Amino acid sequence: MDVLNRSSLLLSVSAWEWFCEDLIRRNGASLAKRFKRADDLPVGVRDPMLEWYYNKTGMKSLNKTSKEALWSLAGHGWREIYREYVASKTAALNTPNSDNLKKIFRSTLDIDDITLSWRYQRWGPEIYVGKLEDMLKLRHRIAHGDIGDEVVGKGAAVAAVALVRNLGRRSVESVSQNFKRFDLQGRNARLKPA
Repeated sequence: MDVLNRSSLLLSVSAWEWFCEDLIRRNGASLAKRFKRADDLPVGVRDPMLEWYYNKTGMKSLNKTSKEALWSLAGHGWREIYREYVASKTAALNTPNSDNLKKIFRSTLDIDDITLSWRYQRWGPEIYVGKLEDMLKLRHRIAHGDIGDEVVGKGAAVAAVALVRNLGRRSVESVSQNFKRFDLQGRNARLKPA
């Protein structure tokens, strides 16, 4: 049974990582479609995206390649660059821990701290972050053969599934709340004035 419990925990971590990547990609695509101009992207997204694009294109001086790269941002070109940026960031996510998730949600969807939404009943963000970190450490020990004779019980496997469900639910709610900051009326979307 230990093998099944270990497998369940590994799958839970994989599901959590895929879920976060998918949540970011889908909502990034929605913003790309619904914002009217690149200026409508929040600065917290726009600046890291431009830095990524600058590094990706190898711009060191204004030459033919860099000019073409800059012009690709004009008109609706920024939409594809933004989608590509989001895809690049999600592809680079290897460990879905709280620090990495804070960074990726901040730089792609302008959610300052995704973990602040991880609360339910008596559990606050600190408890959820701790449980996630514990699950990831156990996954690491299993995946890299460092677990030795330690038995992973059914309770740990069930808890991992429940944790992923709860974190997923809270993360979706956070993204939905974040979108309320934007005036997303079809293609005339923009950040609402404070």
